[in-house]
Amino acid sequence: MNKQQARWDKMAGQFDALQIPQWDSDPFLKILNGLPLWDKDCNALDLGCGAGRHTIALSKRCRSATGTDISPKMIDFANQKKEAHSAKNCSFFTADWNELDVDAAGLTKQFDLIIAHMTPALCDIASLEKLNRCAKGWCAMATFQNRKAPQQAALLELLGLPSAIQSHIPDLFTYLYEQGMCPQVTYYTRDDSRTLSVAEAISFYQNGLPCEATPEICSTIEKYVQQIAVDNIVTNTVHSNIVCMTWNVNQ
Repeated sequence: MNKQQARWDKMAGQFDALQIPQWDSDPFLKILNGLPLWDKDCNALDLGCGAGRHTIALSKRCRSATGTDISPKMIDFANQKKEAHSAKNCSFFTADWNELDVDAAGLTKQFDLIIAHMTPALCDIASLEKLNRCAKGWCAMATFQNRKAPQQAALLELLGLPSAIQSHIPDLFTYLYEQGMCPQVTYYTRDDSRTLSVAEAISFYQNGLPCEATPEICSTIEKYVQQIAVDNIVTNTVHSNIVCMTWNVNQ
């Protein structure tokens, strides 16, 4: 298991706890609902599916919904969700998108819709070109435009680690625009604030680091969490602007 798999495996439980998004309330699904592809049977791919919550949501509108993620534990949780929701038209597999040979895997031109929701798997032109090769029509991605998380930002500053989000949207938009795929951009806000126990906060901050959590870093995090906790509860505030981009590979 490589470091990326191990990192996301550690966070799998946090992703599994998130609710299945609903088509009438989730901003990303509302954008998908506006695409002109729901008048036919749709085969969908969820790239970087995590614990499968968006794949399950897609399965309610699609003939088939396939999810893939680098983390084996995420895929384990996704398969549990599949059983719990009787989503027989769902399937999941573990893969590193950067290493996956989509031609050998039989994924080329197989999907009417491909989504990449809040995933680092779609991070550069090479990963975008690979995604487009798998698409027969529509694609959609969502990622952070900016993210205000004061408790995490203060911790990263304390540790001397970078906190700025490196956006790849401009490069991806330019590529799609120059390819004539007419990318459309939409923005929405999201509030991910929540309360955590001291133990949960320590685990949350350790797993969310952009580097390996050394014993020294872990000790610093434990002390920081104890300082900001009130009655053994940490309020982790997160307010984000999300940018969503949709495009059609046939335009």
